[in-house]
Amino acid sequence: MESWQVETALILMVVLVILAVLAFMVVRAIIYALYYDQKLKKCLVRSATPKDNAMLALWAGLLMTQHTAVAHMVSISREEFSKVTEEAAKVYLRLAGDLCLDETYKALKYTGDEALNDSMQYLSNASWPDKFLDSGVMMVEELFHAYVDDRFYTTMENLLDNSFDKPRERGRDYKNELKNCLVEWSSPRDKAMLSLWLGLRMTEHVAVASTVNISREEISQIIQEAGKVYLHLTCEMCLAEAVNVLKFEGNEAFNDSFQYLEEVSQQEFLSDPGIRNALELFSSYRSKINDLLREKAKSEK
Repeated sequence: MESWQVETALILMVVLVILAVLAFMVVRAIIYALYYDQKLKKCLVRSATPKDNAMLALWAGLLMTQHTAVAHMVSISREEFSKVTEEAAKVYLRLAGDLCLDETYKALKYTGDEALNDSMQYLSNASWPDKFLDSGVMMVEELFHAYVDDRFYTTMENLLDNSFDKPRERGRDYKNELKNCLVEWSSPRDKAMLSLWLGLRMTEHVAVASTVNISREEISQIIQEAGKVYLHLTCEMCLAEAVNVLKFEGNEAFNDSFQYLEEVSQQEFLSDPGIRNALELFSSYRSKINDLLREKAKSEK
């Protein structure tokens, strides 16, 4: 074998070894990230009490009371909002900075900066059934449905009956059409109003209802305004899209379309000065987590 062939073979072997080492390191990093991400999520779910979940959800719900487009509709004082923010931050710190500190530290180390936020969102989703089966929350839900159901179901049933023989068109994504329609025809105030009503449900949760004082009259007014937005979108501006989704894809797809609208709205809300101020207030209360993580990092060395 020629010398140049030997050199080429050696170089190729070195390259392959380096690639193998890099591949191993990447795979190991991914495994570590997934492992510690799941450990943090499980710890949060295991450690959070029903009241903890309700308090975090209450703060997230009251966040919309600070949106400049709808803040005038709710007479919550700055002191009340600050108190709820402080209590929610205490829950956050106890979970992430005490009960699950080791899991938080390792998830942030191996998964990335968003690991804690993602895990808190996971906790929120995991505790959803418990929060919204609460009698106080269900009462507010029933008030909303009492306002919208008669017109909504009458409109939908009539049109569904009239389109009984209508075939599904191949290639059409009916759910996506409804999603796009809802986003297109909902104004910034419409989005804020729907989110305000969704958030204020938690003010009636029996575990935290005493924390904030929002009158039944205010809640009823907000339910009516949110109901008007809901009916305007479903029974007028996006009527054809709503009927098609209910006919061809079902209630779950219909509800998913409004969930999509909520997700899009959340991104827009971040530009509102009232929301930004509220988020900064929460960050100031929870900033102690950084000190706890620094101490944890020192102890790991």
